[in-house]
Amino acid sequence: MPKPRVLLADGRPIRRARLAEQLAADGEIDLVAVSGSLTEAYNSTEAETPDAVAICGEMVERPEFGMFGALLKALGPHCVIYGAQRPARMRDRPAGKGPEFLPLDPTGSAAALAEALRRAPPRPAPAPTPPEIPEIAAQTLPVVAIGASTGGVEALQTVLAAFPENCPPTVIVQHIRGDFTGNVAARLDSSCAAHVSEATHGAPLQPGRIYLAPGNEAHLTIGAGPAPACRLDRTAPVSGHRPSVDALMRSAAAHAPEVVGALLTGMGRDGADGMAAIHRGGGVTIAQDAATSTVYGMPRVAVEMGVAEMVLPLPRIGAAIIESCRRQSSPDRKREMS
Repeated sequence: MPKPRVLLADGRPIRRARLAEQLAADGEIDLVAVSGSLTEAYNSTEAETPDAVAICGEMVERPEFGMFGALLKALGPHCVIYGAQRPARMRDRPAGKGPEFLPLDPTGSAAALAEALRRAPPRPAPAPTPPEIPEIAAQTLPVVAIGASTGGVEALQTVLAAFPENCPPTVIVQHIRGDFTGNVAARLDSSCAAHVSEATHGAPLQPGRIYLAPGNEAHLTIGAGPAPACRLDRTAPVSGHRPSVDALMRSAAAHAPEVVGALLTGMGRDGADGMAAIHRGGGVTIAQDAATSTVYGMPRVAVEMGVAEMVLPLPRIGAAIIESCRRQSSPDRKREMS
């Protein structure tokens, strides 16, 4: 049986170094990342998708733990919280519900912590990928791919409000709990001239339609070939997420240059590498600016990588997407790219 892959997050440098040394020496676990802050822990969890996470109680008590806790809940690693006393967040929880708490003396051995981490259940094998999508008539319409996370639902409402009824086909990944995506699609649909719905496997991308990635069980990607269509790929998490913005945008890049990619507010870096693929293919890339982002993480990474052609405040992004699509489909643009 493979060893559980473990992430350690501890804000105290001396204790962190001691525990990391002892866990790394344990022959039955694989310590893949050590983090000294919640931001580092969030990014490392996205990148490594560990089987188990050990986090000190002091970090759990911080106000900003909420977003990291949401990521852990979405990805589902075995979580062990350790410290001298049970964090206040955990005191009202019924026994056996939520993360495991392990009393640990500040100078104590990591042996008990290692034993708790070894209890991480093995990750289930990915479900089979759905069958190939039958080919449909070729089209050369521009395609829009949008990614968002923290603060994204409100940001998407603002962006999509600028879309006309016959907008270019648009695919969206919003990091959110799977049982909420139907409500989010309905909410966006009620405030947008175009039709918004959860994506289904094989649905052809059509003008006036906006497709939101459903649930936590599959990536939303765009099928290869001359006629873009939705795919739901039940493969492992990418960039720590399923659905992943990187998975969507990398698939969209195959249809460049007639692609516009937009990266909105969110923590972490999911989407930046996919944005880079669209940029390399000649598509248009847009990132939300820092001033209007709830969390300036995902768009910041794209900007720092130099792959965001435009960095815009939220109220200007919707119109910029539509104008970019108009330019991408113009005869002059096609001659320029040929």
